[in-house]
Amino acid sequence: MKLVVSKVLYIMGTARSGTTILEIMLSNNAGVVGGGELTHFFSDGLIKKNRCSCGNEVANCPQWGSVVEMLCKKTSHVSQAAENISRVDRHLGLIRGFAKAFSRKQTYQYIATNEVLIESLGGKKSWVIDSSKYAARALALRDCPETDVYVICLTRSPRGLARAFTKNNKLEQKRKSPLSLLLYYAVVSISLQVASVRLRERVMKLTYERLCRDPDAVLMDIEKWCGLCTHEVREKIANKAYLCVGHIVTGNRLRKERRILFAPDTPAGGELSWTMKIVVTLMMAIKCVVRL
Repeated sequence: MKLVVSKVLYIMGTARSGTTILEIMLSNNAGVVGGGELTHFFSDGLIKKNRCSCGNEVANCPQWGSVVEMLCKKTSHVSQAAENISRVDRHLGLIRGFAKAFSRKQTYQYIATNEVLIESLGGKKSWVIDSSKYAARALALRDCPETDVYVICLTRSPRGLARAFTKNNKLEQKRKSPLSLLLYYAVVSISLQVASVRLRERVMKLTYERLCRDPDAVLMDIEKWCGLCTHEVREKIANKAYLCVGHIVTGNRLRKERRILFAPDTPAGGELSWTMKIVVTLMMAIKCVVRL
C-alpha cells in the first residue's frame, strides 16, 4: 500500500538567515504543520531526547508522540537511521550524491525513513514545513517518490550574516572567526546554487532582508508560487498579533518561546572588525560569482 503524504515546503539556506522565523510564519496557517529541522529529529529528539518547544519530551508531545510511535514501528535502528540521514543531508552529501556513492540499501533506508517521518507528521494537514537548511537534503527529498517538494532558498546579505555571526548564542551555531565564516559562506553558497539549478521551477529564491522589509508581499508570492495559503499569518502580522511557535525540536533560540511577535533581527552593536570587513567584501564577490 502506498503512503499518502503531505506536500513538503523545504527551506534551505545558511545558518542565521531566518529559516526558523519563516517556518514559524508559514506554519501559522490552517492545514500547515511545522517540523523544525527534520534532518536532526532522530539525533536530537530520539537519541539526545531534547525536549520539544512545548516543554514535553517528544514521546509525550501532542504533535510528536504519534510520530515517534510510527517511527518505532517502522524503524528498527534509530542510531543507524540518524547516521544515514546525516550522511546524505550534510554538505558532503551533495558531492556523494553526484558521485553516486550511496548504496541501494542506504538510498532505500533514507527514502523509507523520511517518508514515514513526513507522512506521520503531516497527518491530515496539507503541508509539512522542513527548515533543515541543507541543500543536499532538498535534492534528496525531491527524489523521494512519495513526496511533492517545493524549496525556498533563503539567504542573507554578507554584512547581515557577518553581524549575525558576531553574536555568541550557544543554542545556535557558535561564533565564527573571519576565515571560518568565509569558508562556510563559500561552501554553502555553492551548494545552494547547485541545488537551485537542479530544482529549476521547484525553487523560489528569497532574501531575509526582503522578508523583513515586506513580509506581506513575500508571503503572497509564496502562496502564488506553490499554493500554500498564507492568509491567516498575513492577517496576524498586519494586526501585530502573536505567532504560535508550535512544536519545534531543532531550530534556533525562537523554539524556546511559546509565541513571538514578528520583528526583524536587530544588528549586533558596534562596527565590524577590519578583518571581518575584508571577509564581507570577499563574501560579496562570492555571491556575485555564484549568482546566488
